[in-house]
Amino acid sequence: MKIRLSRPFVIAIFLFTLVSTATAAESSAPPATGKKTVPLWEVQLFVAGFHLPHYRGSKEYETYVVPVPYLEYRGDFLRINKDGVKGIFFRSEYFETDLSAYGNPPVGDGSDARQGMEELDPLVELGPALKWYPKGRLPGMRFYGKAAVRGVLSVDFPGSLKTDYQGIHGEISLVYADQALWGRSHWHSKVTLGTDWTDRDYNAYLYDVPERHVLPDRPAFRSGGGYGGVFLSGHLTRILTDRFSVSGYARWENCTGTAFKDSPLVETDNNFSLGAMVIWTPLRSKKQVDELYSE
Repeated sequence: MKIRLSRPFVIAIFLFTLVSTATAAESSAPPATGKKTVPLWEVQLFVAGFHLPHYRGSKEYETYVVPVPYLEYRGDFLRINKDGVKGIFFRSEYFETDLSAYGNPPVGDGSDARQGMEELDPLVELGPALKWYPKGRLPGMRFYGKAAVRGVLSVDFPGSLKTDYQGIHGEISLVYADQALWGRSHWHSKVTLGTDWTDRDYNAYLYDVPERHVLPDRPAFRSGGGYGGVFLSGHLTRILTDRFSVSGYARWENCTGTAFKDSPLVETDNNFSLGAMVIWTPLRSKKQVDELYSE
């Protein structure tokens, strides 16, 4: 197991994609109308650790230690939060369309499965998403379905910063978020169950083995597009004070039956990711916004 201290690409990826936790304590009491409110913006600092696979299907993991300065902004048409920077195109009680972001960390020359192959640059994904709230937006609680389609770029970092197109990544998921777990407002939770769909270009970047890289135990492989696996993730946040919180993260991924399952670079059907963080909120706005539309 390797431990890497903060590197800019790791900060960027985890800041905008992998840390989807309920991070901030609710500030101030609800106004006289009875509506629950949250600050328009908050400045936070995370100190976080992540234990992640090189890619879905890899037996090899990296551990990252990441200090992250972080801004959360809850505007009507622009949002900066744990899911990234998002433009809100349409929003109602039952539906919302916005921008979805995701990513994957780089894989260096220390990967045994990819020995002698090119390093993998970090991946950055961005595209439209549709959220459906079948029961509407309930105070303190969210249940919604999400469908997203994202274009994928690899980034040559810290080299030329050149980007290359690496395909399409689609996701369909169900999300349940509770801002008062077990009826206690200092416990926040979020659970996501989803499935992925990836095209030929995306799978080729991660899982193809060209003839020039064939070894006795690593035959040539050409990926197709299609089913990309299933995942289940959970986040739990404990608000300690008005300024400090702690949070934990766990994610399970399975690639049984995927379009790339037969690649020799796939060494296992299951991957488990873990994360933990301490969150400090030194600054927040006095202006409040409706909690129902803050996510």
